[in-house]
Amino acid sequence: MSSPILQFPSPRAPAIRYRLARLDDLENLTVLESTCFPGNDMTKRQIRRHILNPLAHFWVAVDSGQRRVVGYSLVLHHQRRGPRLYSIAVAAPYRGHGIGKKLLQKSVMTTKASGAPHLMLEVSQKSRKAQSIYRDAGFLVWKKAPDYYGAGLHALKMMKHF
Repeated sequence: MSSPILQFPSPRAPAIRYRLARLDDLENLTVLESTCFPGNDMTKRQIRRHILNPLAHFWVAVDSGQRRVVGYSLVLHHQRRGPRLYSIAVAAPYRGHGIGKKLLQKSVMTTKASGAPHLMLEVSQKSRKAQSIYRDAGFLVWKKAPDYYGAGLHALKMMKHF
């Protein structure tokens, strides 16, 4: 059964609020996830588990007028490897308004406040725009990961030290 496609209006200057995810965001997050990452999306059950996970920081960007989640960032804290920006996404019509950058700032701030020495992430080697945003936020490439996303789909592992 395919997921419903959520139509987002094209905002000119969206009024966005940032807060931690709640269970009542589950439906919006599930649709956003399947829209942003078709075929590689988290399931509703996984999203629910991350919202309830005390070792996760799950930020959402909410369009105040539409009252719907239009972006999110998810940091998972692994006891041995440390914190990792697991995923970040913004609905296509809302891109270009700084929402992704603000979600990244929230994730960095929360991770640093937790006392972690660093924050790690992976980014597609093809995604120059995302790499630039991460570099501007202080992340450095520390390792290349061949075939990370599948055959011929390479990633860069990046890290920001605090």
